[in-house]
Amino acid sequence: MRYFSFLYQEKTDNGRPLLARADFEQLFRMGFSIPPFPLKHKLKLNLTPKYRKSILETTVFYCFNNFAQNQKNKLIFQKFLAYHFEDFSQYQTDEELKKWSKNFCAGKLNKKDIPFDLKRYEDLAKTP
Repeated sequence: MRYFSFLYQEKTDNGRPLLARADFEQLFRMGFSIPPFPLKHKLKLNLTPKYRKSILETTVFYCFNNFAQNQKNKLIFQKFLAYHFEDFSQYQTDEELKKWSKNFCAGKLNKKDIPFDLKRYEDLAKTP
């Protein structure tokens, strides 16, 4: 899960990472997995006006675009966010996820909004 290592490597403008390394390791201990239902204790991102939750939303979307074997089912990637992160907890039902999927697309999510070099992490994900 080197692609998502930006979560603890990149520092926000308040000097802290979006997610503590221990939380990152807990999140990906089983790989990119989706629990069968939303977790009771979700992770909270360290957000600032410059480092918004849309950064994670955008990077997860581009992970889906670049690395997913099934390019038709982005619901899995949306559930990953909704079930693990407090910041996306408003999306719990299939209906809410489907509504969100209209905005979970290249036209709405732009790499230009990411305040660090995402290509570096994309390259990390491609190396064995």
